[in-house]
Amino acid sequence: GVYVAGAVGLAQTRLSIIDLAGGHQPILSGDGQLAVVANGEVYNYLELNEELRGAGREFRTRSDSETILHAYAVHGLAFVRRLHGMFAFALHDARAGRVILARDRLGMKPLYYLELPDGIAFASELKALRPLLPGPAEVEPAALVQYLQNQFSTGERTILRGVRRVLPGEMLVIDRALTVQRERYWSALDVRPAPLSFEEACAQFDPLIERVMAEHVRSDVPYGLFLSGGVDSAVLLALLSAHQDKPVRT
Repeated sequence: GVYVAGAVGLAQTRLSIIDLAGGHQPILSGDGQLAVVANGEVYNYLELNEELRGAGREFRTRSDSETILHAYAVHGLAFVRRLHGMFAFALHDARAGRVILARDRLGMKPLYYLELPDGIAFASELKALRPLLPGPAEVEPAALVQYLQNQFSTGERTILRGVRRVLPGEMLVIDRALTVQRERYWSALDVRPAPLSFEEACAQFDPLIERVMAEHVRSDVPYGLFLSGGVDSAVLLALLSAHQDKPVRT
């Protein structure tokens, strides 16, 4: 799907998980002033949709990605904190003249961008930005060293010099003048231990993991589970089994 509005263009090749027939992207608001392309899944979209309908928003699809658009319309730039899931998305607000790029808290979905003299390009994959480099592709030495040491690279710098990474838990707001405002809306460094007894921790954990499992099994296509032979995947299998009457595909 392709969307063009003035100087802004969005394009996406979709992997359909929820609302296979109606969730084609880009998704536009009813007045055409908002458009979004998203990769990933918003797990708590049903709960958010109920709240957003109460605020007067009308949904045109059953796609969880449309929730991103309406959450922004209601909550403004604070909307990303309300999204639970794994996602990377680009949202265009034509009325405000800005594009918002955001990535989930732990960075499960990738998002890269390239600042050019006449614009800013962004994509889910490095190879989409390589043809736009102003000159021959150059390796970023620090990113290469980090990859050789750790088998992956983190931070803003990528293996391609000039291409930057939107960080986990980060939102970028790009205005008409191509000014980039960065906001780290979540960081693991802000998480603090809670002074709980074992019994109190169990009382809090059980309903939390039950809610997480209920959110993760929302899908219009079959899902499966990778079994490692360890305790954690076996526990997940037991929890998943409680949500369906057929054996879980593993």
